[in-house]
Amino acid sequence: MKDKKSMIMVIFIGITICLFFCFNTTVFATTGTVITSDLRLRKESTTSSEIIGLLDENQEVEILGEDGDWYKVKANNDIGYVNKAYIKVKESDNTVKVEENQERTEENKEENKEEQTTETEEKTAPVVKNQKAIIKESSSVRIMPLINGDVINTTEQNKLFTVVSNLGVWSYIENSDMSGWVLTESLNISDNAEAIAAEQNNNEATTEETTTENNEEEQKPDVSEDSFYDETKTYYVGSSSVNVRSAATKSSDVINNLSLNEEVAVNGEAGEWYIVSVDGTKGYIAKTLLSTSKKEVTSRNRTQVENQSSEESYEEQSPSAPSGSGIGNDVAAYAQQFVGYPYVYGASGPNSFDCSGFAQYVYKQYGYYLNRTADAQAYNGWYVSKSELEPGDLVFFNTSGNGIGHVGIYIGNDQFVHASTSRTGVIISSLNQSYYVSRYVTARRIA
Repeated sequence: MKDKKSMIMVIFIGITICLFFCFNTTVFATTGTVITSDLRLRKESTTSSEIIGLLDENQEVEILGEDGDWYKVKANNDIGYVNKAYIKVKESDNTVKVEENQERTEENKEENKEEQTTETEEKTAPVVKNQKAIIKESSSVRIMPLINGDVINTTEQNKLFTVVSNLGVWSYIENSDMSGWVLTESLNISDNAEAIAAEQNNNEATTEETTTENNEEEQKPDVSEDSFYDETKTYYVGSSSVNVRSAATKSSDVINNLSLNEEVAVNGEAGEWYIVSVDGTKGYIAKTLLSTSKKEVTSRNRTQVENQSSEESYEEQSPSAPSGSGIGNDVAAYAQQFVGYPYVYGASGPNSFDCSGFAQYVYKQYGYYLNRTADAQAYNGWYVSKSELEPGDLVFFNTSGNGIGHVGIYIGNDQFVHASTSRTGVIISSLNQSYYVSRYVTARRIA
């Protein structure tokens, strides 16, 4: 008797389980039509499931079953799940009623609004190819038009691109720096995109360069205490004209002036300055202006020393500059290799730079020693007019309102490469931009 009861109980449980599956997963075979573009075919009936394919608008699929708000379909020999809201089912004896499906469509669109926005499965207005577009905000650039596609790059806000192709929610963009797929909603597509991008970049440059790069000049005296060596060390003047000052600050009095390769007795240091003894008098020289060995002097260097103005003036008093050399072209080409490197105030390479540190580092690789700050570099080399600029020439700007505060390396075609700001790093800019036109001061030829 007990065995019969157990058997009846097992049969009852089995029937219950079968009925459960019958009412929760309807199995049938019919066809449906995709009513949106780029509909994701997922491995399981959940938005977090793996995407195994994309379905085109008006594409027909074979419906194998349903699971809650999802249809199990076969498309392109792949079997997976799609949201019911985006499938129009053809009428058949085995299908769900079209009227019921249409009534649920609007409800599903509201219920799945989060999926439509985060997974971007809603239709997007078509984009005309080859239009210019600006990135609204920093966006991931992907190798494939899939939300989980590999990210191959990241583009910054306000960058200008050309829209090469469009698949509704995804657009393929490119410029000289990168190309790939981004979400169409991240683009600002306009016939005036180029003008808008130029204006935004000018505004950003005006704000950031005024607040950041005017720190090229020393603003505060070095309050470090004097520290003396046990023994005097011998250094040599590393620039064509170096001032000896009464204190460890550029605002202090000049008590002497030394020439390239002149021997100096160093007794100690105070922060960024050496304590020196010149003709029995104590003084201070910036550390960047002294070297442990003499610099090789060529005939060109010698002429430069004789005709160079003092450290405190960058007036155009030197004779006409010689024609640019092949070295200038090499310098311009080499400098462009650092585009994208970070800007760090006070850095002089090789992994980060400020503007004068960048110019100094690049020229150092070719055997030329430049002064450390932008205003001091305006005394290196020969004066050259703006109309006679050649690749490799240094171009100087007044970015702070208090004299030269920024320097770059001219590369031709009215363009120069420079360590701009902490936001942009090393970039290439045009001398014709309104910001630089109004702040241009002078130019010097080094090689």
